[in-house]
Amino acid sequence: MGLHLRFNLALTALASMSYALLTTYGPALSAPASAIAFIALWCAGLNLLLGWLVLAPLRGLLQGAERISTGQTDAPDLPDRGPAEMARLGTCFNRMRHSLDKAMQVIAMDSRL
Repeated sequence: MGLHLRFNLALTALASMSYALLTTYGPALSAPASAIAFIALWCAGLNLLLGWLVLAPLRGLLQGAERISTGQTDAPDLPDRGPAEMARLGTCFNRMRHSLDKAMQVIAMDSRL
């Protein structure tokens, strides 16, 4: 299980407990306890958002790079969408893969001569 997933599960559990405390004891909680519960809920939401915005595109790039690294030349191009840096990384990987394919074709042609 990845570090982000474990962190996400821990934050989700903390947020669930915080929400349960807030809904059950609401006004009876002290101000610091309410603030801690609110911060835990906010952090859990931020963590989910970052996981969706950053890790999801990275997983697609990782899966594509793994296919290419195992020699699957018929693998589709890597995704070139998402945040700007992720899109550029996907474009660069695709360009590198196509250049590698051309180089391998040239080597194969030279070895036949």
